[in-house]
Amino acid sequence: MLEKLSAIAYSVMLPCEVGCRAISFNIGRRAYRHMPGAYVMITTLPGMEKPVLEEIAQIPGVISVEGVYGEFDLIVRVEVPVGNTVDFVINKIRKVSGIKSTRTVSSIDGERKSGTGMDYLGPPSD
Repeated sequence: MLEKLSAIAYSVMLPCEVGCRAISFNIGRRAYRHMPGAYVMITTLPGMEKPVLEEIAQIPGVISVEGVYGEFDLIVRVEVPVGNTVDFVINKIRKVSGIKSTRTVSSIDGERKSGTGMDYLGPPSD
């Protein structure tokens, strides 16, 4: 199925059962996609951080997995094609062995920006 995203971009949507993928292509300019997303904060059993991270990273729909310090051990970014829900991916994450608990928050559509990071500042100053 082709879904028109704007006057110049299209996206092929595959359901989660096929692999939760959105394949976009442009006609002249950048494609805009608003994909349902969520963050899953995970507490693992002691010593299971790395194996859980590795297994979750292989789940279709997982954009990133990061180890963190603090209340949680891992934070996972999930995105799925428009027309699907993140539930399918989150349920797969929850079945991974070594997870003690999860907490999920959904993203607000259209309220996401990427920053420039610190690279543009150059080397640290005294």
